[in-house]
Amino acid sequence: MLFSESKMIICLVAPFGRILFLFLLVASAIVRVSGATPGALVTVYASGGQISGKANVDGNFLFRGVRYGRAERWEAPTAETPWTSAVEAFEFQSSCPQICQSVLCPDVISEDCLFMNVYTPLGDPTLLKTTPSSTAAARLPVVIFVHGGSFEEGGAGMAAYDASDLSKSLNAIVVTFNYRLSVFGFFDINAVDSAGTTNAINFGILDQRLAIQWVQDNIAAFGGNATDLTFLGQSAGAQSIIMHMAHPSTQQIVRKAVLMSPPALALTTLDKAQTTAKAVARGLGCTTSACMKGKSMRQVLTAKTSSAGSGVEALSQLVYRSMAPVVDGVDVLMNPFDALAQRPVMQGARIMIGGVSNETSLFVNETNPGDLGSPLFNVIVEAVFSPNNDAVLDIYESSSADYLASRKPHLMRVTSDWVFVCPQRQSIRASSGAGTVWSYYFEAPWRGGMDEALGNMCGDMACHTTDLSYLFKKPDDVVAQAVTSSFRAYLSEFIAGKDDISPANLPSWNPASANLAQYPIIRFPDPVLATGSYMPILELTHPVSARCDLWDAAGYEYAPLTDTETVTKNKKASAALSLVVLAITLGFLVVIVCTEWLLVIRGLFLQRALVRLFRAVEADEREMAEAVKKLRGQQALLAGAPDANEKQVGLVGKLTDAVSMSIQSLFENEKPTPVLVECRSVTYRAGDSDNGKRLLDAVSVSCLPGTVTAIMGPSGAGKTTLLSLLNRRLKAGSNVEDRILFRGKSLSSMTAVKFRSMTGFVAQHDAPYYGLTVREVMMFNATLELPSTMSNVEKVRRINSQLRLLNLTPCADVVIQRPESNLGGISGGQMRRLSIAVALLKRPSVIFMDEPTSGLDAKSSMDVGRAMTQLASQGYTIICSIHQPRPEMFAMFDQVTVLIYGRLLFSGPPTGCVEYFESLRSKLASRNNNASKSAKEVDDQEADIEVDKVGEKVDKPDAGQQEDGPNPADLVLDVASQIQVADAAWASRQWQPPESDIEYIEPKGADARMDETLKSVKSVEISRIEEWRDPTASVGNVLVAPANSAEILNDTLRIASKYMLIEGGKLVVPMVGNTRRSSEPTLSSSVVQRRKEVGGQAIDTFDRLEAARDEQWYRMPPLPPAILKPESSTSPLSTALSASSPNLSDKKVGAGRLWLPSQVQVITGRWWAVRPLARKFNMMIISACGVWILSILQRRSGDDILSLVLQTKGLALACIGLPALKNIHISFDYYEDRDIYNFDSQNGTVTAMAFFLHRVVYETANATLEGFIAVISAYFILGCNPDPMRIGTAMVLFVAYYNCTTTLFTLVYCTRLGRPEARSVAFFSQAVLAIVSGVWIKKGDATVYDWIAWAQYLNPTYWALSPLVRANAAHAGKCLLEKDEYCQASMGDVIAEEARADRISPNEGLLALGIIWLVMRTLQLIFLYRDTYFGAFWTSTKKSWADWIKVHMTEHSTMATQVTQTGDSLEQMPDSFPIGTKGNMVELDQDIA
Repeated sequence: MLFSESKMIICLVAPFGRILFLFLLVASAIVRVSGATPGALVTVYASGGQISGKANVDGNFLFRGVRYGRAERWEAPTAETPWTSAVEAFEFQSSCPQICQSVLCPDVISEDCLFMNVYTPLGDPTLLKTTPSSTAAARLPVVIFVHGGSFEEGGAGMAAYDASDLSKSLNAIVVTFNYRLSVFGFFDINAVDSAGTTNAINFGILDQRLAIQWVQDNIAAFGGNATDLTFLGQSAGAQSIIMHMAHPSTQQIVRKAVLMSPPALALTTLDKAQTTAKAVARGLGCTTSACMKGKSMRQVLTAKTSSAGSGVEALSQLVYRSMAPVVDGVDVLMNPFDALAQRPVMQGARIMIGGVSNETSLFVNETNPGDLGSPLFNVIVEAVFSPNNDAVLDIYESSSADYLASRKPHLMRVTSDWVFVCPQRQSIRASSGAGTVWSYYFEAPWRGGMDEALGNMCGDMACHTTDLSYLFKKPDDVVAQAVTSSFRAYLSEFIAGKDDISPANLPSWNPASANLAQYPIIRFPDPVLATGSYMPILELTHPVSARCDLWDAAGYEYAPLTDTETVTKNKKASAALSLVVLAITLGFLVVIVCTEWLLVIRGLFLQRALVRLFRAVEADEREMAEAVKKLRGQQALLAGAPDANEKQVGLVGKLTDAVSMSIQSLFENEKPTPVLVECRSVTYRAGDSDNGKRLLDAVSVSCLPGTVTAIMGPSGAGKTTLLSLLNRRLKAGSNVEDRILFRGKSLSSMTAVKFRSMTGFVAQHDAPYYGLTVREVMMFNATLELPSTMSNVEKVRRINSQLRLLNLTPCADVVIQRPESNLGGISGGQMRRLSIAVALLKRPSVIFMDEPTSGLDAKSSMDVGRAMTQLASQGYTIICSIHQPRPEMFAMFDQVTVLIYGRLLFSGPPTGCVEYFESLRSKLASRNNNASKSAKEVDDQEADIEVDKVGEKVDKPDAGQQEDGPNPADLVLDVASQIQVADAAWASRQWQPPESDIEYIEPKGADARMDETLKSVKSVEISRIEEWRDPTASVGNVLVAPANSAEILNDTLRIASKYMLIEGGKLVVPMVGNTRRSSEPTLSSSVVQRRKEVGGQAIDTFDRLEAARDEQWYRMPPLPPAILKPESSTSPLSTALSASSPNLSDKKVGAGRLWLPSQVQVITGRWWAVRPLARKFNMMIISACGVWILSILQRRSGDDILSLVLQTKGLALACIGLPALKNIHISFDYYEDRDIYNFDSQNGTVTAMAFFLHRVVYETANATLEGFIAVISAYFILGCNPDPMRIGTAMVLFVAYYNCTTTLFTLVYCTRLGRPEARSVAFFSQAVLAIVSGVWIKKGDATVYDWIAWAQYLNPTYWALSPLVRANAAHAGKCLLEKDEYCQASMGDVIAEEARADRISPNEGLLALGIIWLVMRTLQLIFLYRDTYFGAFWTSTKKSWADWIKVHMTEHSTMATQVTQTGDSLEQMPDSFPIGTKGNMVELDQDIA
């Protein structure tokens, strides 16, 4: 038919047509030779029998579903027995059993699955072995492809592995085959079979080995060369090839291999395989292999899936996908990458190995289809790569990326490098030189057709199987086809065995060398990025060399540097404090708490002891009063006795008077040493700077002992400045203090101790002695201020004397209440007199009072005035500043000193003050109204008036202020307020002080001073002993009179015997208690010795006269003479009384304080004695209740994610919220405690260190107890991690943080801010700490935060909250990541990361908190010492800075008014012209205008 049609065409066409027809005929013949007709059948003769195949659409013969063996369940495969009839190999056969959930799943599965497929590029049957006796003409290379799928899924019969086009392109035979997978392919049946038989385990590997053997035996029939085998495997298939390379039975066969994306994952260990087998058996309910073999295929697969667990498998399989083959030492000898590194394995081998840039993107997307947040990513990195997790985050730039951005790309790159890319480089380097290795790196994503499932799994990135898609399928895109062509071209030359792989028009591909610095690799970039024709790129080093260097040092999953158990235990241990640190910290806190309670107990015992002592002394005083009363009665009885003689009556009367005087000396106040206070032309400028504003101008005043001096003046007159200079609360330089004299000695030459012993200060505002009785206040202050050598009995008697002196005895046991409480208590006047009594405890010679009647009513003011007058009568020098006293009060003053604009306006008695100011008012009126302006100007010139350069005008007082009133103080203030700035100099010169009647003399010697010193050390001589002698009766060693008066005399001597001594044969009665009374406690040996040294008297160590030694004395009116002077005697008492001054010159001068621990004990005891005691525990109760309520609201039992979130939230809120309550507590607590004491170096009650230690111990103990109660309550109510070490860690961290915040608040309150301002600053500080804690905001969230991120390292919240959250949440809840049955990451880890808690170990956090606590406590101590030495330090500093600013930065005309330390406003003095300057009237007029 064909030839007849050709003849007809030839007849019809022209010669040209005949030529064309001949060409087509030749072409048709060529087609018939090169390819068979699609669907044409062909039969080949294999070693076992005939196999029939078909030609595909390209005319190439394919053989699908060729059986290469058979296998029973969990038994080794056997080769197929010979068959007689031809086997049709037209269709793919069943794949092996599997549970497949991806797009690459076979259509049919069956346990009968050992089939293979043979793809030939041949279309001519003559090239095949088609007869039993023939030989295949073709000798093509053979490529044996081993499919991947993690040994769990896949099959050779899937369309994705159709190698028809690949075979044709490579001109090679391609063989694909099935092998058993999963539980059917890799299962240790020996762990189940009780019969003890030994069976194979790696059935899938045995299947592959059988397939290789079948290819060797039969491939020649298909036109293949059995000696030219190239093994091509992807993923698990590549691992399989490496196992065959390492096994002796196949090592010589597998010498040429293409390894595509082999994962560096460890194979299953024998122990794990046995565990898995037992789990599957349990799932099937079987105990023998026979039972298991009787189960259906689906039952076995289901049991396998169930045994794997569903909770942790997804994430664990992502990073810990253990491969199914078992390293049994028989069929599988080692892990694949261990084999690659073995030189014997690689010796003579030709390897082509490579992978893609994002190998794991497929697995990451399957595990987590959505975005991957930073918390989970950080947890994975920390769990898998610890301790190199920080380095991993840095090198993959995750730590610097936006916190809210998805971390999925980062996880893809991390796992791709760690599992696939970098292990290849390491293994090849290890075996470098043993074999020839070519490496590639695939970056091109699939650009082929959308119907290609294998290529389209990863979207726009090159992922696992992308290179396989390009190899098996040709893309539709023309540019992408170049990728396939290039890849196949390189593979073709590799299969051909060429050493120099240099395809036409492509770069040469150099193999890896022994040079570790270089790693030649061919890179296949994304074809979309190609600018011209597509071209692979040869790189001399790996594209990710830097990252691979990190992994080489850190280790890989198949060969970790540390075992899983150790890593897991270390990570769990890192979430809690070490046992040693926890024990030390808890021990320290327990010691602090015990110390505080010990101080409390000792302080309260001291209080009780002193109370008992008060009662004993009171009883003793009552006894002494009764004794005097009885002695008076005895004297009267004796006088009335019929046989009494005059001498006996006189002796008894003398004895009675002496005893009465001795007792009275116990109650009388010790007379203070008279001290004259002088100011000699004192001039002071603000800040004590030469350029400062003049505040005092040539002020001269004298304050005599036994007088009350009142400093008055309108606001801004300078009275507070003058008083502050006198009492050293405003420290000035030597140029000022040299002009202030105490007993003729300059203030600058006096030490702080001497000055403190000589002076006392009563502040304007009373100390908050709330919660204590008046007696307790005096008792604690006496314990602190009086010398330790003074007995408690003497302290109590001094307290009683002060209470009687200031009329405080009726309210001595009344509790002082807060004014706002409306609970009664003492009045304002009694409170002020109490402050005076406290100042008098140390017997100062000079008492300064700042506005003593401020805030008091008329009666209370008079009570205070009378107390001042009474003190002056005792010889005290009283100096006070007062604004506008009442007339009765004004009359009590001995001297009134009036200041105006810093100048002295008047200083004299109140009567003269009234007269003078009446006269001055007339002169001032005349000056203002009658003098002409020119005359006034001349007068002003002569007066050398100073005006301020800015011409400041002083407002005149209103008419109401100018009217006369009945109060002399009103007259003084009215006249003073009418004086303007320009009239100040004139007014100050109107008063001329009278001539002083004070006569200064030199001391007459030590004896005179000694006599003055020992005025109070007296004794009364009654009689010589012989005068009382009577042989008939005696009382002790005292003989009595004859019988008629014996009874009366004996009774008299019995009563008086307590007060008598025998000194040198004389009966004497010493005064001031030289003998110990029966009610007094026994003194210590040191005190007894000291009393002996000073004549039996407990002389205070702060003797006033020693402070005045070598100073000028002044002649004063004589004090009342002693009742009886001691007569000369050689007795010890007389010797002590006549002791010379050197015996006393060795005494320590100044108020001797208690040593530091005793001060702390007294302060702590006083603090806890404050009523009500329950107020101290308010914060503890409030914090506990707050935490309970919060915890109950947040409570949710269980360890699910919501429970963990609520637990974390509850702990964080407690950690942040509780200090806010503490701030309120401290704001009251600290101020009340601090304001009771004065730390000033000149007038301080206690040392700053004592108060500091008291507060440190108290606050730490209190915060520790509160913190423990709060955290324990929160921890257990919320149901947090029950691990004992975690509980201890949470407690310690919480308490440490709570102590830090308490210290912060205390530090704020140590500043000079007022209570409301300090409280606001403290709240604001806490808010700032919370914001920059690194918990709610992290670096990278906002640009502003990036600028201040460094501040978190100074933040206690940052160091506490992060480890606290991790201590509870880390490794708690559901397990997310498991390896070798150890949970390496849990839901709690994600919660901790979600809370944005940095990975700070508890040890680091605790250390940082300790350092911060120490730093803040150090600053607190510095602030306290600043208050102690504020005057000296601040004055010199302020002077230096003021001078520098004056010279360099500030003009004289714009200098601002400065402020004193006490806070009073300073008046602006006219400072433009110095005093005495003439000829400046023009400038003066201009300034005034």
